[in-house]
Amino acid sequence: SLGFNFLEDAFNVKLVPLNSTVVDFRTRVLGLNKASLQSEIASVIEIKQERSLRSGSKMYASHVLESAKDIDKQVVVFWGAFYNRHWLTQDDQRKIRFTPYLQSFSLAVAQAIMGDDLAFNAVHIRLGDKSDLAMRLSRNSCHFADASNETGFEANIPVYVATDGSRTSNYFRPLKNRFPKLSFAADLKFNPELKAWFEDFHARVPKSQLRNDLFGLVEQLLCTRALRFVGTALSSFSETILRARDVLNVTVPDLAESLTPQVAKTRNHTAILWNGQQHALPTAQTTFVTPTPDSPPGAMEQDEKTFA
Repeated sequence: SLGFNFLEDAFNVKLVPLNSTVVDFRTRVLGLNKASLQSEIASVIEIKQERSLRSGSKMYASHVLESAKDIDKQVVVFWGAFYNRHWLTQDDQRKIRFTPYLQSFSLAVAQAIMGDDLAFNAVHIRLGDKSDLAMRLSRNSCHFADASNETGFEANIPVYVATDGSRTSNYFRPLKNRFPKLSFAADLKFNPELKAWFEDFHARVPKSQLRNDLFGLVEQLLCTRALRFVGTALSSFSETILRARDVLNVTVPDLAESLTPQVAKTRNHTAILWNGQQHALPTAQTTFVTPTPDSPPGAMEQDEKTFA
């Protein structure tokens, strides 16, 4: 239900669902920790952070291949700054699929808190481990409120806020004052229309940390569905949403099928830093892409249906 069949077919490998966090798997299954980088079945390769993100991708790839080729352990774990945002290209996004379960979950949430017409806007504000930086740049969300206005948010339309900050924090007061119909993830558990969904989700994913991570995918789909969206610059969570909004029939096909050219032209998005500084977007138009009939899984080509 979480997409294993698609991934197995796409990559021609057998996947085993662990239903655990990466930390649990690394320590309990592989017997690894930061004090011991070797175990009977696993070996760790430490990856150092490169200063240049743009040149980092090539360096990482070379380091990974050279480091792993002589290891005879069953499992190789790469520990460190493996991620690089410049690996994520528009073509990569066209190969990403959200499972039917997550699609349906996001639609149920949208209908429950936004109504049947699904007219809503969304904001993603990255805080968490970036809270100190965020507070240095701005003591509250006033710049996100301003950017929301500039992007076309209306006060009477519901707004969903995806964030790793606390909904009760004073940081969100400017947004709450500007948009009274504000919803956070913590509000959803009180909605009776979503009770069955959350009970099923909890049963499928008992581990709370893993469940929270997976619900982040539901939030990304919600933000992709939103009419207008304001994200946090330099956040890979926001960047994934921005790219997903540009390939709608890959990420939210039910929305793509119902979207008219007139509505598509009103779909706006932007990304800012906490102090309001604008950020260059990955792309400036909404593009639908479709697979060719004989394409392997994930292979895509651009369709003629493009709304500038």
